[in-house]
Amino acid sequence: LVDNFRATGVFKQPPKAPHLDTVNQILVLDGGVPPTEEEDLNPEATQIPQNGEVEGSVRKGQYTYFKVRHNNSQNRINIVCKKLEGDPDLFVGNHTCPFPTRESCVWKKEDHGDDKITIHSFDRGFVRGWLYIGVYGAASYNSFLVNVKWKSDPIARSPTSSPHMSRISSAGIAAAAAMRLRNNALGGGPRASMTSIKEVSTEFSASPGNGAPSDSSPEQRASTG
Repeated sequence: LVDNFRATGVFKQPPKAPHLDTVNQILVLDGGVPPTEEEDLNPEATQIPQNGEVEGSVRKGQYTYFKVRHNNSQNRINIVCKKLEGDPDLFVGNHTCPFPTRESCVWKKEDHGDDKITIHSFDRGFVRGWLYIGVYGAASYNSFLVNVKWKSDPIARSPTSSPHMSRISSAGIAAAAAMRLRNNALGGGPRASMTSIKEVSTEFSASPGNGAPSDSSPEQRASTG
């Protein structure tokens, strides 16, 4: 089901898959922006930056905690606990579980060796803000590396700052000015024609993305001075 979503962007029920009512309990099928939880509920946990990695250790039967803060709403988050020694186990929680344990967590991985958890934005447990990571010591002594990776959401591009606008050349300005001159030739006279050239030049050169200020062109400032 998840692989199909990655390929098509739509949840389609494959043969022999659980009924979508069941899937809806754990996945957000109707889209929308994930909720945001800004309050840090585990202040003592060590923060890991985006695409960062930390080294740690923990004794048998104990936990050590980490956390990440993100504003991602579209891309999955990968959390990996790489074993250096012993058998560390990986548990992750959100605002409902800021101290994740084997008995109380949102996501977990207890394989022998390296543990990896991938959290998708359409998971009902996914929130923007804080996520909490607990590493449990299953052996007498455990050392490990924890890394957290995700891609930031793309920045929306304004239509007025599109590459098309930035590629407008002096030839385009001249062509537009000529068109304005033809339109005004019957009643405008030479003075009106020159004004038209200035107006068209200002409209294009002051467009965002062309490197000119948006309030006035050099010609306009000169004429008012």
